[in-house]
Amino acid sequence: MQDRQARAETQTGFDQNDALVAVALFSAGAGAIHAAVTKDHLQEWWLYGTFFAIAAVLQFVWAVLILRRPSKTILIVAAVANAVVVVLWLITRITGLPVGPTPWAPESFGLLDVVASIFEVALVVSIVMVLRRSVLPSRASVRLDQPQLAVFTGAVIAITYIAISGGGHH
Repeated sequence: MQDRQARAETQTGFDQNDALVAVALFSAGAGAIHAAVTKDHLQEWWLYGTFFAIAAVLQFVWAVLILRRPSKTILIVAAVANAVVVVLWLITRITGLPVGPTPWAPESFGLLDVVASIFEVALVVSIVMVLRRSVLPSRASVRLDQPQLAVFTGAVIAITYIAISGGGHH
């Protein structure tokens, strides 16, 4: 099985391991942003803050699970949950939510929410690509000796840091 996967990666240029690392990074980046805005959202309304706290925790947990024990179930749950978060985010920007302190009032777009949503969309797309392959590795390894993965890791960390430290709203 491993030989077949290695041959497929060589032929297509797609590396399952690196894709799983990317998924974990996107999840951790979105989780960090959600954690950073939880306090503000708790002050706005307890349910908003609770939602962001739960989203952050789940995204951190998925990041670890995807690296340590990737499975189709974990990947599917992460993809569906993150897709739901993106759809909910779009609703809050287009029509607003029917509940909360200001029902049906759309929110404006901000750097934090756009970056988190881009990470979540990239996570979903990456998971779909991974699941199209027949074999998942038993564990993903973060191989920072590969320049492309090291640069990608640094970029996700830098983008997350800039978004959080730049302030704004989510």
